[in-house]
Amino acid sequence: MSLARKGRAVELTLTADTDLPAYRPGQFAILSDPKRNNERHPFSIAGGTGGQRKFGISVGGDWTTGFVQDMAVGDLLTLGVPEGRFYSKTSAERPVQLWVAGGIGITPFLAALEAMTPDDAAQITLVYCYRGVETAIGIDDLRVHPGCAT
Repeated sequence: MSLARKGRAVELTLTADTDLPAYRPGQFAILSDPKRNNERHPFSIAGGTGGQRKFGISVGGDWTTGFVQDMAVGDLLTLGVPEGRFYSKTSAERPVQLWVAGGIGITPFLAALEAMTPDDAAQITLVYCYRGVETAIGIDDLRVHPGCAT
């Protein structure tokens, strides 16, 4: 596990001993924490391949507040299978697109960008609003993504 604190949120990368089930950009997975009575909470998958999954988790209530504050490298979490569908369409049928995200809502778009290849046909403009660069989830990933200007 690696984590980077971003104000009242955290960028979390989980690492498993084996490959994890495949996911599609826009899906979410259930996380549970034994330190928090294994209560289950859904979070959008922000990326990851093989045995890694990335998440952006923002403080929103009692559970996520404690989770974000207490989380430490080495913690063991339970990760559910990918669920849901909010699939980005980046084919020739949708050549021009506008994606708009605010705060933690960037996570499905991060996964979509990670999954894209230079040959995908869509021209995408991503508008990402956040309070400050020090709190922006995924900003470092956006800066190194081919074709992104920040």
